[in-house]
Amino acid sequence: MIGVHPFREGASLRVSVAIREGARRGTAEGRVAFSGVSADDPDLPWGGEQTIRASDCMEVARTLALVMTVAVERLRSARAAHMRETAPPVGQPPAPPPESDAPDGANAPIRTDERERPARRPPMAAAGGRSRRPPALHVSSFAGVVVAADITPGATAGTSFGARVGLGALSVGVEGLMLAPSSSVSSSGVGGSVSSTGLEITTCWHLAIGRSERLDVHTCPVIAPLLLRGVGHSPALPRAGDAASLALGGRIGGSVEVLGPIRLAVELEALAPLTRHVFVIDDQNVWVQPALGFAAHGNVAVRFR
Repeated sequence: MIGVHPFREGASLRVSVAIREGARRGTAEGRVAFSGVSADDPDLPWGGEQTIRASDCMEVARTLALVMTVAVERLRSARAAHMRETAPPVGQPPAPPPESDAPDGANAPIRTDERERPARRPPMAAAGGRSRRPPALHVSSFAGVVVAADITPGATAGTSFGARVGLGALSVGVEGLMLAPSSSVSSSGVGGSVSSTGLEITTCWHLAIGRSERLDVHTCPVIAPLLLRGVGHSPALPRAGDAASLALGGRIGGSVEVLGPIRLAVELEALAPLTRHVFVIDDQNVWVQPALGFAAHGNVAVRFR
């Protein structure tokens, strides 16, 4: 900002800068302080110390840079004016140095030209002005409702519940799923109903929207072992049969923080069974499992940090 590098080793005036997380969540605090034998210089603004508070680290860093620029420029201007006042008139040679008994060469002026010495650069801040922190481990539990289509005959509803463990932007979840029975009828009028229970294992990648992390979107591959239970309707005696199925799919969704650790999540899911089952009653196909099923999840989650 000032066109020169004002820092050098051994200077009497030292400056220290610190940026840290503010007392309130989502804020940052920065402090710049001058110390050393010149710290009481009357030309130094703000008494040699200034504290900045803002909503993010970038704003704090920019303000601290401005504070240091103003302080350095003010000191340079004051010292340049002092040198002009004490300089001899134009055309008059400077006064010779006082004689002493020191050997020849002892009174030679010491060059202090800063340009001849490479200045040490201040430590670089992290990209974007933010300090890098290790990813935080978090655990959450959730429960909610599910509306599904073609996982069992037609459309049905059910419940889900589970837990999730995350580290940074990645998380792994285990979720139990129970879908209510839905009915199907063959072309000859033979009917039955199919219900489903299952376990869904998800590995999700989360992307926070904004610096506050109140809103995020996520995408997850899904592995789902399912147990399908079919019950045939007969005037004489109902008949039941079970079939295990493994489905693979994906999920996309988003969540928003509503109150402290409580979040609301909405997710859409597609599942493709690796083996398709056919429910048969009296040699008639009552229901053929589709190649692709869909589900919509609505959950309430409690997150523990």
